[in-house]
Amino acid sequence: MKFYSVKNTLALAAIAAALVTVASTPARAVLTQSITASIAAVGTLDVLKVADMDFGSWIINSPDGANGVVFVKDTNGDVIATPSGGGSATEIDAVAVPAQLTVGIVGGTAATTNVVVDMFYDNVTDFPGPSGLALSAITYRTATQNAENALTISTPAPVTIVSGAAVEPVFFGATITASAPVSGNNTATFDVTFAY
Repeated sequence: MKFYSVKNTLALAAIAAALVTVASTPARAVLTQSITASIAAVGTLDVLKVADMDFGSWIINSPDGANGVVFVKDTNGDVIATPSGGGSATEIDAVAVPAQLTVGIVGGTAATTNVVVDMFYDNVTDFPGPSGLALSAITYRTATQNAENALTISTPAPVTIVSGAAVEPVFFGATITASAPVSGNNTATFDVTFAY
């Protein structure tokens, strides 16, 4: 073996060893940090009934369908009775409290403002017959939807929750039509459902 070729072989072995050493040496000043991604879901609504819809106590004279009385309770709680034909109504016990519930966002904060949710009105259970009474023309009012807003069955109506840190009052009104002689305590119901 010639000295020259042994010398070349040793030189190549030294270069190969150096390359292996460089490749297996970890890089200096490399630090790893984990980043956490998070999201909070506050999609739950809380609904509380504050007051039912009380039209008060009346002496009602409505002998037939042509002679009746229409009672309108607005979202402020006031009731107006309008007789037709030979019908009449005399108020005995006035109730000027509006029907009311509150809706809020569970876990909401003051930074969450003007969230619009849908309110649905459905499942009307009218006065049991033959009471001569019928419930209709449901209305609602909020601080933002500030009018006598009509509700239509199964049609979403907007309700604005002004502050996520507080509950939003929703007030209701309705019409009762008396078209036959009426006596005793009479009740009808309807449901409201919130979603967004």
